Amino acid sequence: MVHEVEEVVVVRIKGFRKKAKRGATRKAKRECWNRFLQEAKGNGVWTATGYTAPRIDEAGQASTAEDGTVAEDRHERERLTLGSHFPKGPP
Repeated sequence: MVHEVEEVVVVRIKGFRKKAKRGATRKAKRECWNRFLQEAKGNGVWTATGYTAPRIDEAGQASTAEDGTVAEDRHERERLTLGSHFPKGPP
């Protein structure tokens, strides 16, 4: 019984360490990125646009509307898909 409690404590400590490490890593990346954006000059500004392109989430390809806008989340993609497969009928 005491041995099981010790194992639970060890697992929780490892979980806290992992969470703290992940948080510190994300914070360091965010600070590095913000510093890069603030210090970017000349063509370096355009380098940032390659990293800030619309993201594709778990569904796969990015959906684009007829006007060229990109659907950035699942709800917009659903709206575009329904609109293209089930167009409004004539009046």
